[in-house]
Amino acid sequence: MNTARVYMGSDGLQTAALAFGGSIPPSTNVTESYNGTNWTNEPALATATNFLMGTGTQSSALKIGGSPQLTSTEEFTGAAPVTKTITAS
Repeated sequence: MNTARVYMGSDGLQTAALAFGGSIPPSTNVTESYNGTNWTNEPALATATNFLMGTGTQSSALKIGGSPQLTSTEEFTGAAPVTKTITAS
């Protein structure tokens, strides 16, 4: 990876992965994609987050919760993502 960190979210396969957030420390909003050979910096998360959950694929993923005790969800939709914050009331 381009940015070493722990407590991040990740998803994908050996040849198409995504890593986001985590702690350097402090918390970071870095997002990177992996194509099986190289890591590429992608648009950052809206909020620096660690201890988060991730699900999806390299081209379509969700960042869920995290610390500091976030109730938000962010959506990553490919190399030119549209980040949305989803809140529940």
